[in-house]
Amino acid sequence: MTERKSMIFDRTLWPEVFEVAYHVAGSGHPFEEQRPLLMVALRDHTTEQEAGNKTKKLLTRVWINPPPEAAPMIKWAVEHPEHFPDRRVLHLGALIATFPFVGSVAAILGRAFALDGSITGIELRRRVVAVWGGRTMVNLGASKSAGTLRKFDVVSGGGLNPMVPGDKLRVVGEPAAWLVHAVALTREQQALGSTEIEDAPELFWAELGSVSSAYPFLEVHREGSNRDVYAIR
Repeated sequence: MTERKSMIFDRTLWPEVFEVAYHVAGSGHPFEEQRPLLMVALRDHTTEQEAGNKTKKLLTRVWINPPPEAAPMIKWAVEHPEHFPDRRVLHLGALIATFPFVGSVAAILGRAFALDGSITGIELRRRVVAVWGGRTMVNLGASKSAGTLRKFDVVSGGGLNPMVPGDKLRVVGEPAAWLVHAVALTREQQALGSTEIEDAPELFWAELGSVSSAYPFLEVHREGSNRDVYAIR
């Protein structure tokens, strides 16, 4: 298993701490100063131990030091906050792009919602373990990833109650292209067809409209009359 695939998201985090990391990433401070700045800023939202340990590590991977393949799209999002009036789109897209594990959990949820309308926590963990292996950390990560999605109000339920999807977030233009890029990264693919994107379970929480060609890291190729292919530049 590659380092990228082995990175398990094992904390339930909430929108406010993602926003803190995003602002630190866009602060203009040199990279080597951003992680200590993030630790200080997180102390207002969590314990000092968490601020200096795993929470900082996870958020650093999303917004401050993303995997190399995700770095261009993350930098673009940091430089274009005006495209993301609903910050959930911003943070959820970045999360699935930088953590394929979360993308996998979201895909399992999305397929279950499409087929059955809901899924129990026990069944979610069983399906995640079937993909990632039967490690204790995988079980924990499945629960914590789902909990994070719940904090963003794109999933409700859990515990003794089945999980169900929340209302879809409408996304059009360059942010829609950015989400296509995120799905390609979480699947570790260089290109996706338009039909794959229309049915992408990782984006069960998004309703994609037009995908803008103005987004700089995705190009569109027309194949036949009804199929576009989106390729990472």
